[in-house]
Amino acid sequence: LHIPGWGSGYSSFAYNLAGAVTAAAAGGFANFTELVTDTVMDELNLTTLSPGYVWKDKTLLVDDWTDQFEVINDKTVLSKRHDISWKLPSGGFVSSTEDLLKFCRGLTQNKLIHQPKAMQIPYENIFGLTSEYAVGWKVPDPQNPKHLSHNGTHIGGLSQVDWFSEEIGGKKSSVCIVLFSNTTNYSFPIWDLSEELYRVYFYNKDEQKRLQ
Repeated sequence: LHIPGWGSGYSSFAYNLAGAVTAAAAGGFANFTELVTDTVMDELNLTTLSPGYVWKDKTLLVDDWTDQFEVINDKTVLSKRHDISWKLPSGGFVSSTEDLLKFCRGLTQNKLIHQPKAMQIPYENIFGLTSEYAVGWKVPDPQNPKHLSHNGTHIGGLSQVDWFSEEIGGKKSSVCIVLFSNTTNYSFPIWDLSEELYRVYFYNKDEQKRLQ
């Protein structure tokens, strides 16, 4: 932990606390799930996004989940399904890739937040030191925030969401890329694959011609 303004750190509990505070401050919601349902799921028509209540079999995706794998002692084995509903504000929801793509588009098209620039401004402590994280996003290059990313890991799975934006010939273009992997084998280059797809999208001749 840090004295406020002195530093930053990764904390699922902090996001859980922030989620509870946000739901209470918004008013009219019994919990964070109701808040997300009203302001995100219904707003963007996300039909598969739901809390990860695996142990209660309440999620609509349980029957549709692919098998998940993890690497133990250099062997890939089938992973158990783990309940992740205890950390809803910090990554306890499950979704299809299509709905996560809709969520990314909702953010980039300013349908969910009133101050989109906050997603591109990295945190700075009282000493003037800048981290690589902004509100909800990682900013790999704070001086040139054209690429925002967020990833998550869970036993048996990896996820990666990237938002790339470019301006070519005075025209702006952006793309969201969502990748899932059903293994926690970190040797799988899911992070590098996203950047390769970005290069294919922005630097192919058809997209260059459309933007010019």
